[in-house]
Amino acid sequence: LGHSLGGIVCAAAAALQPERFAGVVTLGPPHALGRGHLVLGSALKVASVFARTGVLRGSRVRLPVDLIGKAVHMTRAAWDSPRAPIPVRAWKPGAFSKDELRSYISGSFDSDSLGVVHDLCGLASTGQLHSRARALSYTALIESSTLPLLVLAGSEDLLANPGSVKPIFERSGARDRSYVKLDAGHGDLLVGAQAPASTWPVVTRWLQARLGAVVAPGSLPPGCHDGGQARSA
Repeated sequence: LGHSLGGIVCAAAAALQPERFAGVVTLGPPHALGRGHLVLGSALKVASVFARTGVLRGSRVRLPVDLIGKAVHMTRAAWDSPRAPIPVRAWKPGAFSKDELRSYISGSFDSDSLGVVHDLCGLASTGQLHSRARALSYTALIESSTLPLLVLAGSEDLLANPGSVKPIFERSGARDRSYVKLDAGHGDLLVGAQAPASTWPVVTRWLQARLGAVVAPGSLPPGCHDGGQARSA
C-alpha cells in the first residue's frame, strides 16, 4: 500500500516481483501527473522544457523544501480557506483540525532533489516515469501488472486530481481492479479525522473480500462512491 508517489513506487515494486505480493492498494497515485489540472499540468509542462536539456537528470542538489513548508505553515489559514483562490493544495480545506493541520504541514515537506523534479517533469510531459539505474519504465511495469489493484482518488485533490489518478486503474492489466473516488483532498485521503471514516473502511473491505473473510453488508461511507470495478469472470 502506498500514498501519492509512494503508490506508484509500491505498484512498480510489486510488478517487478509479483510472486511476493497478493495485491496493491494505491491512494492518490499521480500516474498521469498533471492531467486534468490546468495550472499544475501547465506549470509542469513548462518546467519540462528545461528538464529536457538533461541538466537536472540525476542531480542530488537539494531544494529548500523546508523553507516552503515554513511559508505554508505561516499562511496556513489562507491555504485552509475554501474562499482563497489557491489552485494547488495538499488537502481539502477544513479537513484537518488546527493541530492535525500543524502536524501534517510539519511532516510533509521533506527535502527533495533537483533530480526528482526532473523525473516528475518527465512523467508530466511524456507520461513515463523511468528508473535511473536500469532505464526501466515504472509506468509500463505498473500497467502490465495483473495483481489485484485498488485505486483511491480524492474528488477534492488538487495535487493528484482524479484525472491524473484514474489512468492507473484504466490501463492496468489486472482483471480484478477497483477505482473508488472519495470526498477528500490529497493529505486527508491518508490521515486526519476523516480518513478512518472514509478511506480505511473501503481498504478494509477490499482486503477482507480477497482474504475470504465475511464482510458485513452495508453501503460505502457517506461522501464516497464506487467509481467502477472490473472483476475476473
